[in-house]
Amino acid sequence: MGDIRTVMTNVVTLQESLSITAPISSSILRAYKYMPPMASALPDTPCFLNNWTLQNQELDIGLRILFYTVRMQLVVLDADQDQAADIASSYMNALITAQNADVQLGGSCNLTALRGGNPTLAVLNWAGIDYIGLDLFLDVEIKDAVSIS
Repeated sequence: MGDIRTVMTNVVTLQESLSITAPISSSILRAYKYMPPMASALPDTPCFLNNWTLQNQELDIGLRILFYTVRMQLVVLDADQDQAADIASSYMNALITAQNADVQLGGSCNLTALRGGNPTLAVLNWAGIDYIGLDLFLDVEIKDAVSIS
């Protein structure tokens, strides 16, 4: 199947394909495969920040199953926080539609499941600046045939 690096490449590709037409016309300007330096504000918004966590590995005869969680944070900057929240909410619908259309992320994994943080629409902080955005988690399962000795 794939590995986490391939999954992350495909996550970024999916994110960078997103656009909305309401409440404004907008496209994702950047998706960071991994977290950018925290020393400076984010130059391009809306953008996604991504990282991952290995949750578990299961070994069976001839099979390895890896379970990861990819944390995806959408950052929106708008002087009007209600407008920023509305933009983020519109991107939520776009992301759900895109993820549902490609649950295997281009064949890089066996299964994905999208879920929200608590809260999902949240105030996110980067380099001391507050942004409105989405805090999301994508659970990923990767199965590979392996020789275990």
